[in-house]
Amino acid sequence: MQGVTTSSTANLISTLSLKGKKWVLNQPSEVSVLNLIQKYNFPEVVAHLIAQRCPEHLDVHKFLSTKIKDYFQDPFSLKDMPQGH
Repeated sequence: MQGVTTSSTANLISTLSLKGKKWVLNQPSEVSVLNLIQKYNFPEVVAHLIAQRCPEHLDVHKFLSTKIKDYFQDPFSLKDMPQGH
């Protein structure tokens, strides 16, 4: 989808779901989208989606390569876990 303009991106986002419900999504700032395009060379549609979903304080690479271990603590850090093992 190289060369997709912002208005056509907006048209993709404002479509209805399969059940006829309207999708309501946060609209990222143009600056955020342009920063992602320039910094990571993402296509505009990809940059738009990442800007919608990825908090600005989070590293984009970490966001795109999420691992479940990043969200859960080590089970052996729980009280009495070593004894139960």
